[in-house]
Amino acid sequence: MGDFPPEIWLHIANLLSVQDLYQLRSLNRTFFNLALDIKWKDLRFSTSGISYKDLDRLLDPFIARRVETMYISLYLDGHSRRKYLRLITAMYSRIRDATIIHDAIDFLRKRPSLRFIPKAAFNDVINTLLAVTPQMINLRELTIKTSYSVRPLLSQSISASYPLLRNLLSTFSGSVCGHTLRKLWLEATLDEFSTLVGSNPSFQGLQRLDLVLKETQSETDHVDYDRNLLMNILAPFLNGLSSHLEELSLKSYSSFDLSDFFASLAHFPCLTNLDVRMAFYKTLRYPTSMTEFIARHSETLQALALPLILLQRFAPDLEFHEALKDWLVEFIANVRVLDQVQMLEIYPTRTPEGLDVLLRCIRRTSKNLREIHIRGRFFTPQETNLILDGLSHCDNLNSLAFNTLKLEARLFDSLASKIPQVERIVMMIENQASEDDGGVSPSFTEAMKERRYDSWNLKHLQVKPKGGLLDSNILYALARSIPSLQFLGENAVYVFRRNETES
Repeated sequence: MGDFPPEIWLHIANLLSVQDLYQLRSLNRTFFNLALDIKWKDLRFSTSGISYKDLDRLLDPFIARRVETMYISLYLDGHSRRKYLRLITAMYSRIRDATIIHDAIDFLRKRPSLRFIPKAAFNDVINTLLAVTPQMINLRELTIKTSYSVRPLLSQSISASYPLLRNLLSTFSGSVCGHTLRKLWLEATLDEFSTLVGSNPSFQGLQRLDLVLKETQSETDHVDYDRNLLMNILAPFLNGLSSHLEELSLKSYSSFDLSDFFASLAHFPCLTNLDVRMAFYKTLRYPTSMTEFIARHSETLQALALPLILLQRFAPDLEFHEALKDWLVEFIANVRVLDQVQMLEIYPTRTPEGLDVLLRCIRRTSKNLREIHIRGRFFTPQETNLILDGLSHCDNLNSLAFNTLKLEARLFDSLASKIPQVERIVMMIENQASEDDGGVSPSFTEAMKERRYDSWNLKHLQVKPKGGLLDSNILYALARSIPSLQFLGENAVYVFRRNETES
C-alpha cells in the first residue's frame, strides 16, 4: 500500500463517501492524512459561527497547511445561547399548553449532547486568523464577505476591532500567502473597503481578483466622498496588483460614477479576462474611460464580459437600453478593442441598433472567437439567421449561447450548415409570445424525425424554454437527429447520454 504515490490515494479518497473515508481514516497514516486533507482543504465559516475548539485546531500547523480554499463571512453574533432559548419561547408562545414549552427548554438545557457549543468572540476569531496565516502555506483561494452587522467595526476607527480588521489582508499578503494565493474575492461597501485594503496589501502571486461593491447603507452618501474612496483606496490597491493580475471581475450594486476610477487604473500587462457585466447595476453612466481601459489591453484580453441590463429590473425601461446602446456603439467604433478576444459575453439591448452592434462585434472577433454568449434579447428567426451568417465566418467557434423566439426545424438546419464545428450550444426559447411569433413550432417534432445531421460535430445541447418545459418527444427527436450528441439538457438538467438512446 505504501508503494502507491499519495496522488493515487487522494483520487481514490475523492471517490469515497465522507462516511466511508472516516471509517478508513484509522486504517493507516495514508488514509488518516487523506481524511484530514479532504476535511480541511475547503474551509468555510462565519465569524459568528465558529467555535473555540475549531479555532484551536486551525492554530495547529499540521492542520493549517492543509487549507487550500478559505471563505470568511465577517459577521457579528446576534444569538447567544440565552437568546436562542428566548427565541424558541417566542416561536411557541401561542401554544396553549405552556408546560410543553418549558419541558422542551429544560430538555435542551439539561441534555449534555444537545448543549450549545460556545462560539468564539469576534476579536478572538480575527486574532486567530492573524496568528495562523503564516502557517497556511498552501492557501490558493480566499473569499472575504462582510455583513450589515459588522459595518460599525469596519467603518469606525474608534472600534477595538478596527486595527485588527485593517491588518487582516496585510497579514495575508505579508506572509507566504502573499506568494501562494491565486484567487481573491472581496465583497464589501466602499467604507468597508477603506478598512480592508486601506493598508494597500499586495499579493505577488495573485492571478484573479473579484471585487463586489455593495450598496452603501451608511449615512454618508456624498459623491465626493465615494470618489475619494474609489480614487485613493480602491484604485491604488488594484494598481499594486497590475504587474501580474490575469483576471479581473468588477461588480457594483451602487450608483457610482466609475469614469475617474477606470481612467486612474494602470496598465495590466498580463490581463486576459475582464468581467464588467454587473459593474453598472444602478446607473446609466457607462464611462468612455472603460472603453479606453479595454482598448489599452487589447493585445492581451482574451475573455471579455460587457455590461448587461438585468431584465427583471430594467427590462421595460428603454432609457436604460438606450444608454447602454450608445456606449456599445462608441465601444465598437474604437478600432483597438476586441483584437484578441476569444470569449465574448454581450447584451445587445432591445434597441433596433442593438443587432447591428452585435453583428459588428462578431465581425471584429471572427478571427479568434471561440465562445460567445448573447444575453437577454430574444431574436426572431430572421435575426437569428443574420447572426448565424456572421458566426459562419468564425472558424474557431466552439460554444454558442443565445435566445430565440421560435424553436423550429429550420433553425437546426441553419445551425448544422453554418456552424458545423460548434460542439456546445445553449439556447433559451421564448414561451410567452403568440404561437405565430414564438415558442415551439407545432410541426417541430415531426419535422425533426425526417432530419439527420451526420456531419454536425455538436456534442452538448441545452434547450431552456422560458417559464416552461419541453415535451420529452421533442428531446428524443433532437437526440435521434443529431448522432454526435453526447449530452442533452433542459434548463441545465441532465436528460440523456448517447448510449441511453441507442436502441
